[in-house]
Amino acid sequence: MADDQAQIVRLLEALNEGDPAEILRRSLEHDAFDWVQRGLSYGADLGLGSEIATPILFETLNEIRAVIADRIERGRAEGRPREDG
Repeated sequence: MADDQAQIVRLLEALNEGDPAEILRRSLEHDAFDWVQRGLSYGADLGLGSEIATPILFETLNEIRAVIADRIERGRAEGRPREDG
């Protein structure tokens, strides 16, 4: 896996696409924007106006943020050395 990651980084550098973290950020922004548009469109198809659909989207995004924060915190906790007192 490390070899694959190194190859991907070299490919991105060769393509002059920049930092892998920046590429990930742009990709996530694009995907999130697309997801929000599809969510609003789906809500409209169900007959929900933006005054109903938008708060649902915000609530869902907040739940996603909470799940991610929890996973990050658990990852940090797992990476900490244990205190065997």
